[in-house]
Amino acid sequence: MTRVTRSRRVEEDLLAIAEYIAGDNPSAAARWLDEIERTFTVLASYPSIGQEVGHIRPGLRRFCLGNYLIYFEPASSGVRVVRVLHGSRQIEERSEF
Repeated sequence: MTRVTRSRRVEEDLLAIAEYIAGDNPSAAARWLDEIERTFTVLASYPSIGQEVGHIRPGLRRFCLGNYLIYFEPASSGVRVVRVLHGSRQIEERSEF
């Protein structure tokens, strides 16, 4: 069985993003959270999809979902989601992982 684990920072990221979206449209925020959870499940089933970004951190991959980037690491039984960030952020220039 595939498993999704997530860092504490992912929970903070998801909450901040959902609150931002809910400011304009609460039902859109709920739909986005459902979609991100479905995407996490897909990543756990296919942990080699997405782009390899080992220059940020060894073993790190990212997958685009709309305007957001999901950063994750393949694990023995699925994936570990590390961060979910807006694509406009210049994360390669920061130590956000």
